[in-house]
Amino acid sequence: VKVSREKAEESKIEIKTAGSGIIKTTIDVIGEITLDPEQVVHVVSRASGIVRNVHKKLGDTVEVNEKLAYLESAELAEEKMKYLRLQKELESSEVSLKRSQTIFNNTSKLLVLLKTTPNLQELHQKIEGLYLGKSGSELVSFYLEFLLAQERYQRESTLHKEKISKYEDLLKEERIYKKTQSNYWIQHDKVSFSIQRDVIQKEQKLALLKLDIQTSNNHLNILGVSSSRLLQLSEETESYEKLSKIELLAPMAGTIIEKHLTQGEILQEESVPFVIANLDQVWVKLNIYQKDLPKIALHQKVQIKSDLASLQAEGKIARLSALVKEETRTVTAYIPLDSLERQWKPGMFISAQIILQEDSCPIVVSTEALQTLENNTVIFVFSNDKFEMRSVEIGKSDGNWIEIKSGISVGEEYAAKNSFILKADIKKAEAEHQH
Repeated sequence: VKVSREKAEESKIEIKTAGSGIIKTTIDVIGEITLDPEQVVHVVSRASGIVRNVHKKLGDTVEVNEKLAYLESAELAEEKMKYLRLQKELESSEVSLKRSQTIFNNTSKLLVLLKTTPNLQELHQKIEGLYLGKSGSELVSFYLEFLLAQERYQRESTLHKEKISKYEDLLKEERIYKKTQSNYWIQHDKVSFSIQRDVIQKEQKLALLKLDIQTSNNHLNILGVSSSRLLQLSEETESYEKLSKIELLAPMAGTIIEKHLTQGEILQEESVPFVIANLDQVWVKLNIYQKDLPKIALHQKVQIKSDLASLQAEGKIARLSALVKEETRTVTAYIPLDSLERQWKPGMFISAQIILQEDSCPIVVSTEALQTLENNTVIFVFSNDKFEMRSVEIGKSDGNWIEIKSGISVGEEYAAKNSFILKADIKKAEAEHQH
């Protein structure tokens, strides 16, 4: 068929050049675009509260730690006030324990000193400047009474021996002496026990307070108050507004795909006011029929296409579901796909080809170039402003390209798209010739 290149272009006959290529063995499947489950976060309110301000709308793009909304929470305010109260009690208990430890140390020195039975002058010299507390001071008083009674008794004994005083006076001083001695030792043992008990009780109280503070600290951490913020909290006078304020922050950068709160409503604990997704990467979910499973493996290439959106992409199978769906008898294959321009939208239906094998062939042509005439597979080779019909031996095909084993050489041009026009011209010429 004699046709110039310009005439071929006018007839919309596409001319291509034969050459080497790759024939792909594929399986056609369908699927959809979904969110990457690893790139979706639920923003949770850790305490109940009243929504006072909402900063973001559905569809807004947010950065990490960007403010989404502000709540007023009585629960949070109560826990912060409890924490502050415990901190004040801790400071007071530490001062009290330190005081008791000082009394314990000084009174212990006093008890050691009293074992030596010092006189009044020695006693005052040794304990001067020591803080003994109430019980230690009382012990000193009992000891002084004991010393005075002992001194009177010894004097009365001397006088009685010298026949100066009556025996009744001696008995009286003896009773007083023994009574003050008994009272002193009772007080001695009481003080020895009480100063130890006081220190132990205050150490236990301090330990329990620290445990309560740690529990309150942990609770506030759960409610979203950091330990560094708690340090600031203990150092400042907080208003109720500050104590009750909860700021909902974006835990990651992305797009708000769900929003479930309005200003003025009461948000319950563990509710999910926002869902944020990173739409820069999505998943392709493909449905693989049970009969095709033996051919499917991880890391196989997949060509993905959306005819409605005129989109094409290529990916690899990253994951296969472990179970077959009962309803459809299919297994789901997951392919991660970049969507930096948000072109692949979750919910979009797609078609795909899973590439099972790729064969390199010396000569391939477009499948639409082949025509059938008188039970022969032919191709129209273009040379010197004419198309020559040649019979060809064909091999593998992937639907787009087909292997040519003989009939055309590398570098030769051929009619590809709309080659049926040339076939029609030949049949028309044959019919005219018969008439």
